[in-house]
Amino acid sequence: MASTFRERRFSPPEVRRILRSAAAIAETSADTGDVEQPLTEGELTRRAAELGLPASAVRRAIGAPSSHGPPPAVPWFRPRTVLLEEEFPGELPAERHEEIVEAIRSEARLPGRTEVIGKTLAWSAGPGVHPLVTVRSKEGRTSLHVQDRLNGAGLLLAFSLLSVFPGLMTGAAVMDISHRPLIAFVSGAVTFLVALVMSTLFVRRTVRRRDAFVHRVQEKVSAAVRGALRKVPDAPAAAGRARIAGAESEAESEGESEKESATVADSLSEANTEAEAEAESAAEAEAEADAESRGAR
Repeated sequence: MASTFRERRFSPPEVRRILRSAAAIAETSADTGDVEQPLTEGELTRRAAELGLPASAVRRAIGAPSSHGPPPAVPWFRPRTVLLEEEFPGELPAERHEEIVEAIRSEARLPGRTEVIGKTLAWSAGPGVHPLVTVRSKEGRTSLHVQDRLNGAGLLLAFSLLSVFPGLMTGAAVMDISHRPLIAFVSGAVTFLVALVMSTLFVRRTVRRRDAFVHRVQEKVSAAVRGALRKVPDAPAAAGRARIAGAESEAESEGESEKESATVADSLSEANTEAEAEAESAAEAEAEADAESRGAR
């Protein structure tokens, strides 16, 4: 008997919203590595069409400069996760990881903490801190992720609370001097507002500088990865050179074997010739002995 309940169907706008949310969640999910795989442009276009995304949108997204450019204009006070990604052809060998780490440290000006698990390199500012840079090699490709999290509202709240103390201290000092509560209150309030404005400007500047710093790190590491990959020999070409070298070695071995065989054959031929000559000499000597014996009779 068929079920009376039908599976829920999502509208096209809901599908696009779900896909955007799922893509953002997948960037920090531990299960992503189990299912992710590289796709050609044709494969990506076909799968996107099944989800209701036109091929023109996919082509524009592929050509969009997603990993370079100025920081996005978003409200500075909102909690944010800045994620920059880039993918390169070829796998980065483990012996090139040190070059990537040096590039990160030179831009961050921190020794940081480096972790290597398999073919994945992760660098963070210290223990317990979310990795800022992750470089992963898989199936002939190398991906670069630069991610930073910053909560401008949280910083502003912390500095706002700290701004209360200058106001209280100013009000108390004016009260001791003037003994006028109104003047003391106004002085404390003005001091608090000035401190709050300065804290807001400081937090805003910090957030903007942090965004610019993340982009600089991405550009520096991207250049380091490209340079390191250029130093890695092309695998098919290396394999071809190895096959050619192996074939030449086999040819040389076969040539030496043929020479040795020819030498042995020559030695055997000489030995046979000497044996035949000795046999002929022995036959002649026997014939002469028989002739002498008949002559004596």
